[in-house]
Amino acid sequence: MANNYNSQPIYLTADIASSTSWRTLQTLNTGNMPANAQQNSGTVKAYWGFRAVKVLVSGGTAGDVITFVDPQSSTVFLTVVCQGANTNVEVDLNGANACWRDFYTTGISTAAAVVQIWYRV
Repeated sequence: MANNYNSQPIYLTADIASSTSWRTLQTLNTGNMPANAQQNSGTVKAYWGFRAVKVLVSGGTAGDVITFVDPQSSTVFLTVVCQGANTNVEVDLNGANACWRDFYTTGISTAAAVVQIWYRV
Protein backbone atom coordinates (compact mmCIF):
# COMPACT_ATOMS: atom_id res chain seq x y z
CA MET A 1 0.00 0.00 0.00
CA ALA A 2 1.32 3.46 -0.89
CA ASN A 3 1.65 6.40 1.47
CA ASN A 4 -1.68 7.99 2.44
CA TYR A 5 -1.19 11.52 3.76
CA ASN A 6 -4.90 12.28 4.29
CA SER A 7 -6.01 9.25 6.27
CA GLN A 8 -6.58 8.78 9.99
CA PRO A 9 -4.10 7.39 10.82
CA ILE A 10 -1.56 8.77 8.35
CA TYR A 11 -0.13 5.66 6.66
CA LEU A 12 3.50 5.60 5.49
CA THR A 13 5.48 2.83 3.78
CA ALA A 14 8.17 5.10 2.33
CA ASP A 15 10.04 8.17 3.51
CA ILE A 16 8.70 11.69 3.04
CA ALA A 17 11.57 13.77 1.63
CA SER A 18 12.61 16.98 3.38
CA SER A 19 12.15 18.85 0.08
CA THR A 20 8.45 17.89 -0.13
CA SER A 21 7.32 17.25 3.46
CA TRP A 22 3.87 16.18 4.66
CA ARG A 23 2.23 19.63 4.32
CA THR A 24 3.03 19.77 0.61
CA LEU A 25 1.76 16.25 -0.02
CA GLN A 26 -1.50 16.33 1.96
CA THR A 27 -4.66 17.73 0.35
CA LEU A 28 -6.91 18.12 3.38
CA ASN A 29 -6.12 21.80 3.84
CA THR A 30 -4.80 23.63 0.80
CA GLY A 31 -6.90 26.79 0.77
CA ASN A 32 -6.44 30.29 2.05
CA MET A 33 -8.00 31.96 5.05
CA PRO A 34 -10.62 34.62 4.30
CA ALA A 35 -9.19 38.08 3.67
CA ASN A 36 -9.78 40.74 6.29
CA ALA A 37 -9.39 44.49 6.63
CA GLN A 38 -6.11 44.20 8.55
CA GLN A 39 -4.45 42.18 5.81
CA ASN A 40 -2.06 44.42 3.88
CA SER A 41 -0.91 42.18 1.06
CA GLY A 42 -1.07 38.67 -0.33
CA THR A 43 -3.04 35.68 0.80
CA VAL A 44 -2.96 34.25 4.29
CA LYS A 45 -2.42 30.50 4.09
CA ALA A 46 -4.46 28.33 6.44
CA TYR A 47 -1.48 26.50 7.92
CA TRP A 48 -2.67 24.25 10.67
CA GLY A 49 -0.83 21.38 12.19
CA PHE A 50 -1.90 18.42 14.26
CA ARG A 51 -1.14 16.78 17.57
CA ALA A 52 0.27 13.30 17.11
CA VAL A 53 -1.28 11.07 19.78
CA LYS A 54 0.12 7.68 18.78
CA VAL A 55 2.79 6.40 16.40
CA LEU A 56 2.93 2.71 15.48
CA VAL A 57 5.91 1.26 13.63
CA SER A 58 5.32 -2.24 12.29
CA GLY A 59 8.11 -4.49 11.14
CA GLY A 60 11.37 -3.10 9.93
CA THR A 61 14.88 -4.37 10.41
CA ALA A 62 15.99 -4.64 14.04
CA GLY A 63 18.12 -1.64 14.99
CA ASP A 64 17.05 0.59 12.10
CA VAL A 65 16.09 4.10 13.18
CA ILE A 66 13.09 6.10 11.94
CA THR A 67 12.98 9.83 12.61
CA PHE A 68 10.27 12.49 12.27
CA VAL A 69 11.72 15.96 11.68
CA ASP A 70 10.33 19.50 11.32
CA PRO A 71 11.57 20.75 7.91
CA GLN A 72 11.62 24.41 8.98
CA SER A 73 13.54 24.16 12.25
CA SER A 74 15.18 20.70 11.88
CA THR A 75 13.72 19.81 15.28
CA VAL A 76 13.49 16.03 15.71
CA PHE A 77 9.95 15.32 16.92
CA LEU A 78 10.44 11.61 17.47
CA THR A 79 12.99 8.83 16.98
CA VAL A 80 11.87 5.19 16.90
CA VAL A 81 14.21 2.18 16.86
CA CYS A 82 12.78 -0.83 14.99
CA GLN A 83 12.70 -4.07 16.97
CA GLY A 84 12.43 -6.60 14.13
CA ALA A 85 10.26 -8.02 11.36
CA ASN A 86 7.31 -9.27 13.42
CA THR A 87 7.45 -6.69 16.17
CA ASN A 88 5.46 -3.49 16.62
CA VAL A 89 6.75 -0.41 18.40
CA GLU A 90 3.97 1.81 19.75
CA VAL A 91 4.71 5.31 21.04
CA ASP A 92 1.98 7.03 23.07
CA LEU A 93 2.21 10.82 22.63
CA ASN A 94 -1.19 11.65 24.12
CA GLY A 95 0.21 13.76 26.96
CA ALA A 96 2.97 15.42 24.92
CA ASN A 97 0.77 18.24 23.52
CA ALA A 98 3.34 19.05 20.85
CA CYS A 99 1.96 20.37 17.57
CA TRP A 100 3.48 18.99 14.37
CA ARG A 101 2.93 21.78 11.81
CA ASP A 102 4.83 19.80 9.17
CA PHE A 103 7.26 16.90 9.06
CA TYR A 104 9.42 14.68 6.94
CA THR A 105 10.74 11.21 7.74
CA THR A 106 13.94 9.26 7.40
CA GLY A 107 14.52 5.52 7.76
CA ILE A 108 11.12 4.11 6.76
CA SER A 109 12.25 2.99 3.30
CA THR A 110 15.57 1.60 4.56
CA ALA A 111 13.88 -0.34 7.37
CA ALA A 112 11.07 -1.59 5.11
CA ALA A 113 8.67 -0.63 7.90
CA VAL A 114 5.06 0.56 7.99
CA VAL A 115 4.33 3.68 10.06
CA GLN A 116 0.91 4.84 11.21
CA ILE A 117 0.38 8.22 12.91
CA TRP A 118 -2.87 8.87 14.80
CA TYR A 119 -3.54 12.54 15.37
CA ARG A 120 -6.06 15.18 16.42
CA VAL A 121 -6.38 18.74 15.17
